[in-house]
Amino acid sequence: MISSRSNSTLWLVAFLLACAGIEKLKAQAAPAPRPLPPGVLVDVGGYRVHLNCVGSGRPTVVIVGSGYSVDWALVQGPVSSFTRVCTYDPSGSAWSDRGPETTCDSRISELHQLLHKGGVDGPIVLTGHSIGAVWARMYTDRYPAEVEGMVLSDHAGRYRMAVPPPAPSGATPTTPFGAAPGVPVGARTAMPGQEESLLKLPAAALALHRWAASLSHESSIPLFNRCIAQLDTSRANRPGALGNRPLVVIGNMTLAGSEDYLSTQSRLLALSRHSRAMISATTAHQAPLDDPGTIIRAVKQLVDEIRRR
Repeated sequence: MISSRSNSTLWLVAFLLACAGIEKLKAQAAPAPRPLPPGVLVDVGGYRVHLNCVGSGRPTVVIVGSGYSVDWALVQGPVSSFTRVCTYDPSGSAWSDRGPETTCDSRISELHQLLHKGGVDGPIVLTGHSIGAVWARMYTDRYPAEVEGMVLSDHAGRYRMAVPPPAPSGATPTTPFGAAPGVPVGARTAMPGQEESLLKLPAAALALHRWAASLSHESSIPLFNRCIAQLDTSRANRPGALGNRPLVVIGNMTLAGSEDYLSTQSRLLALSRHSRAMISATTAHQAPLDDPGTIIRAVKQLVDEIRRR
């Protein structure tokens, strides 16, 4: 027979074990602590956007790219060795607050407010990748006096993959962008997944990327499609729209066999009377991760040219 004292002891043990279990469940359910942002949060009109600027010197390079600011770690570090360079996270991503609306025009207005309130004055060199290249062109069209030059890497668009017929025996296939060593133009290669590319990031940047990606996000594809369509019918898409601003267009080797893609790259080159082409050795849509060196070289060329001017 169990005494009342023993019974009380059992109840106490059971109670303590239950409390411990509840605390363990709470700890498991608690969200991961929010990491500190690498840069600063700037109020752009009732909400804050994350801006990270490093290095010194002019012109300032402003990176407008898909993904998160930390995804540009392999580019931002080297560029900061010769001039000031800034990355940011659009509203609703990573450390940035959700904005009142998400449209193509609001993205451009948001970036303008961010740069001016964040102390980034001109001249600036816009470096845009993927949908960021679309936003860079839209920004330059609206605020032409602020932009001195532009680098466009793998401009977002709608492309049909196609492999051209084999080149004649002994001929070397080329594109307006040259040829990447060891990668035949138009070859249908297996595109590495994003995860494979992300593993090239420094450990700290990769951890921050994984945290940002764990947050809930709305699909960005409808916005991308609207922005591309809006740009296609704007004055920013006319030949010569950039005037004499130096422009570097970086193409993607995997898509070099697509007539749609090559046609778009040619139209991009025609935007400026002072443009030149480069091609990335990457076989995916992850040039800032897979081939940061090409972007760094393009930016360095533009910065040096603007300084000479």
